[in-house]
Amino acid sequence: QLKRLGMELDKRLMTATVKSLVDDVCDMIHIPVKAGVEEIDIAAEAIERVVDELSKVDVDTPLDHTSRLILDIQEREKSGVPFEYGQEVKWDMQGLVEGNLDDYKPPVIISYATGTRDRLDGKGCGLGMLYARLIALRLDEKGVATFSGLHVGAGCDWKTYFNKIITAKVMLVVQTQALYTSEPCNNEIREARKHGLEIIPLSFEHDGINLKTPWAGACAKYAAKDDP
Repeated sequence: QLKRLGMELDKRLMTATVKSLVDDVCDMIHIPVKAGVEEIDIAAEAIERVVDELSKVDVDTPLDHTSRLILDIQEREKSGVPFEYGQEVKWDMQGLVEGNLDDYKPPVIISYATGTRDRLDGKGCGLGMLYARLIALRLDEKGVATFSGLHVGAGCDWKTYFNKIITAKVMLVVQTQALYTSEPCNNEIREARKHGLEIIPLSFEHDGINLKTPWAGACAKYAAKDDP
């Protein structure tokens, strides 16, 4: 019944969030007979979320692309970002690159921390990548090209990101708690400052960010080198 309802809703509204919820429930209700209480509780909670989401949907008012992405982020905050979904996000971002990657020189660079949560997100996945995708797709709709680590396909040199900083004008920093424990993000921001980029922080988790010891590990390393 859930799948049938989800298919009908998907045809009428194309809401990816609800569809993903229904798919998750369909997977989880096929749990083993000897499944533990925790797994059964997870399935029950997912079903409750489906019902709750469906009750909020106004099928007479289709959602725009940005609203769908935001709804998806809100759901992934609860259900996690599985590895397979993370791959889809990367493909979305890599599809924004126009022409040859070496010749692609976007004016805007995005710095984000993945923020993988234990026992919730897949390997190498987290809400940070969804925040970055939201920014990139929204700017793409306005004709503004962007670049981030998500734009880099498998097998490409990771240093490509730093090459793009040299020709960029602006760095958008996805401000989350994970950002301030990420040494790679610290390096990206330092490099952007060195090349004179305008740095604009975009707050996504402002209520939960602890700024008492930002980048403690990276700061200690640079202090040992006497490098401000």
